[in-house]
Parts: sequence; structure tokens; C-alpha cells
Amino acid sequence: MSNAITEIDNTDLVFIFGYNPADSHPIVANHVINAKRNGAKIIVCDPRKIETARIADMHIALKNGSNIALLNAIGHVIIEEDLYDKSFVASPFRRLRGVSQNR
Repeated sequence: MSNAITEIDNTDLVFIFGYNPADSHPIVANHVINAKRNGAKIIVCDPRKIETARIADMHIALKNGSNIALLNAIGHVIIEEDLYDKSFVASPFRRLRGVSQNR
């Protein structure tokens, strides 16, 4: 997870990929439920009909082994439709370039 748990409550979309917070992290599951109550859309991507999929707006039941193909497709759409912040993406590389030049 790349964000603070409390940020889940006020997001527009929760995308849960191969993870079942209802079983493995009940505190996170409560925040997902709060997000749903606050109007967030919930997408669960898991081959199983896991507990969290029951509250999802969309359950993507992938066949085993096809998860990377889905992630590649999502990445392709994000890039092709210019749906990303270029300066945010480039920022870590500028810092890395600066570090390597200072050596």
C-alpha cells in the first residue's frame, strides 16, 4: 500500500488488487467500507469471490496468471490517453540524475 490508511476514507476510487482486507487487515476493510459510504467506487480484482468483492461496484475475476496482462493494459491506457501527471512521474528521475551527477 502506498498511502496512509486514513486517506482511504475520502478517496473517489479504491482499487483492490489480489488482496483481501476483510481477512488480512480488518482496519483497512473498515476504511474501505467508510469510503464506500462516502461515495467511493470500489473495484476488486481477484479470481476468488472474496469478502471485499461483496461490497464492490465491480469485481474483476481474473483467471490465474492473467494479472500482469491486466496491469499492462491499464498502464497502456493511462499512457496512450495521457491520464498521468508527467512532472510527477519525471520528478524521481530528476532527483536520481542529480544524485548520480554528484558522485
